[in-house]
Amino acid sequence: MRLCGRWRIDATTRRVAIAAVLLAVHVTAAAAQPSSAVYDAARPMEPERASDRFSDEITVLEVVLPVRVLLRGEPLAGLEAENFEIWQDDRKLPILGIERVDLRRTEAVQDGRRRSSGAATESQPPPLGERSFLALFDLAQSPANRLRLAVDSMRSMVETQLHPGDRVGVAVLGGGGSSLLVPLTLDRERVAAGLDLVAAMTSGRARRVAEARERLRRLPGEGLRELAAAVGPAAALTFASGEISGTLADPTLTTSLGGSNPALGAIDSGSGDPLAIAAELEGFSQLSGRRRLGRYVEELAVLLSGVPGDKYLMYFAAGIPDFESAVQAPLLGSGLLDTYVSMVAALVRSGWVLNAFDVMGVGEGSAGSLFYLADETGGELFDDYGHLEVATQRLVERTSVSYRLAFRTPELVADGRFRPVEVRLRGVPDGAVVHGSLGYSAPRPNADKSRLERRLEDFERGLRADDRADFPARVTLLTTPIAPGTPRADESESAGGTGDRGRRRVTLMLEVDGEALLGALPAGALDRRFALEIMASAADGRVSRYQPGAVVDLLRERIELRQESDRARLRDGLRFLGDLEVGSGEHEVRVRLREARGGATFHTTRIVPAMTTHQAEVGSLVAYLVAPRGRGILAREGDTEAHTAVGSPLRVADELLLPAVRRRFVRGEEGLLVLRFYGVDPNQVRLVTELRSEDDRELATALDLWSGASRRDESDGSVVVATSLETADLAPGSYRLLISWFDGGGLQGAAGVEFDVLAAPAP
Repeated sequence: MRLCGRWRIDATTRRVAIAAVLLAVHVTAAAAQPSSAVYDAARPMEPERASDRFSDEITVLEVVLPVRVLLRGEPLAGLEAENFEIWQDDRKLPILGIERVDLRRTEAVQDGRRRSSGAATESQPPPLGERSFLALFDLAQSPANRLRLAVDSMRSMVETQLHPGDRVGVAVLGGGGSSLLVPLTLDRERVAAGLDLVAAMTSGRARRVAEARERLRRLPGEGLRELAAAVGPAAALTFASGEISGTLADPTLTTSLGGSNPALGAIDSGSGDPLAIAAELEGFSQLSGRRRLGRYVEELAVLLSGVPGDKYLMYFAAGIPDFESAVQAPLLGSGLLDTYVSMVAALVRSGWVLNAFDVMGVGEGSAGSLFYLADETGGELFDDYGHLEVATQRLVERTSVSYRLAFRTPELVADGRFRPVEVRLRGVPDGAVVHGSLGYSAPRPNADKSRLERRLEDFERGLRADDRADFPARVTLLTTPIAPGTPRADESESAGGTGDRGRRRVTLMLEVDGEALLGALPAGALDRRFALEIMASAADGRVSRYQPGAVVDLLRERIELRQESDRARLRDGLRFLGDLEVGSGEHEVRVRLREARGGATFHTTRIVPAMTTHQAEVGSLVAYLVAPRGRGILAREGDTEAHTAVGSPLRVADELLLPAVRRRFVRGEEGLLVLRFYGVDPNQVRLVTELRSEDDRELATALDLWSGASRRDESDGSVVVATSLETADLAPGSYRLLISWFDGGGLQGAAGVEFDVLAAPAP
């Protein structure tokens, strides 16, 4: 028998076999040849590459094992590689390298080489990736008044206890899912605002919650770029786009997520209980809800697996009711223990160490379940309810010194199973104890991975440099912005920043070949309400304090194809217009088209490999046509009868449209011509229109450019004008409409649109 908290797990039950997978560690796949290099534990495992490299059999795996050594409760620093031995099955494994991190000092040491990891200076920002804390407050199973005290303890930790380079995030766990209120960040002000929001949630007052959420949303930040630096580009895009089922970005966000639009707000993972079990037993709904909570944490661990460095989940809760009885009588637990076993396995596979904080205190709640969760992930249980701020201080101190041991495993099968190891100490004072998840897991076969993991890996593949171009797609940079963004004071060169991180808004046009798109669709796609997602992400190609290639912004639209007749519309192709906010320098824009429901990637390619935005272009005009109702691919249902309001280039009367690559009208149909002026006052210039046929003959046109609605787009300062385009007097054929604008200095610019007029069908 094994003593686990305040109860015992019987070794004769089937739970022992399941519990064997709980001690997995953060594993990094590496080359198979021996090497003396040091392997950084902050480097996340790349699942898609692991699956490419390993099928069913692998011969060797290089593992980075993070451990801590405590002597009478205090961290023991200054150990070398010779102070450690790693044993597995009575076989000593050679240690290839060691990294020592001591956050109590201003430097970390890696095999004799020093690198800065101390306090931030004006010329150098605090280091990223050494240590991350994610505070998770269990709102579903804990009294509100106790959680408010836990929030106060976190405030004390953030204000007085942290190292300058520590990143902190704030999340809550409730019946609707796990919500990441504040992504892992160095911004202490934003963390404090996130804690204010948690406190408001415990009050039960909707107005207070709304006010706290609004204060959080108004704080400045780097948006998607900052999130990508914390959790990795694939997970950041997953969060922001809602591409993976069960994740949802805050609905108040606009299409563009970069720039001054602050944090991502509440990001929910978990979309309800998928189990279809009849509610026959009393209390089933409570058990079902507790299973859901375990799955929500498991999903959060998967999505945050790319966070680098040492990462600690601080779980503030009263414990899991009925957990101990589920251990004693597993068949009556309705899968409760299985759920939390799976949750713990996901945490340790992702490299997260759970430290449990019992908000009820000794003798109350279900502290045994908290001990189980913490112990199986290599963490600790802090159950001194009256002094939680002391407990947080102990956690910060005990995790301030860590060691990352790199070693090579024996031959093993890629079956995802846990392999325990023993870490022995040599030449250290008596009483020193090793803490951590002492073991590793082999890569998991694809068949054992959850749908969430597989779709996240698909997103990872979409960001790789060796993407395929399965069908033609083109991106055109229509405009550069009016003026570059103004860097914040701490970003200027005088303050030690890069000096070039001002945000710039650019308008892009994505064109997709319709015939090639149709050829890529699976058979019967349109028969089942096929949904296609178009996504463009801009990646920063500069080498900066952010990782090279970090995702800086994203725009995304969804196309609903409800019937077979939509195939004819697709044949014309798609044109997708939207804005991205980027910094100065070269960027890369990638476009991916995928079936949202099935998850298969149809097209991922790198395009516009050198999009520059060094200079702002003032005095430009963009023109594009929007088709009449029934001729465009609608991304959202809405009223298009009255073309009175034009928002973004895709929005007409609150309806998002995707016009064809070359707009086609049946003779007599009315289209909508949209003009967007940058740095130009339309009331101070003279506009001239010129309509030409395909044989270059100039035709008379009575187009009134001022008959439609106009408005100023405050996001980029442009003036948008919309007017109707009549085709009743045009013979079937191809046409080009040229709009030129003049001021006192003569011709200043022009824009053109091309369209076709088709013969009306016979009655």
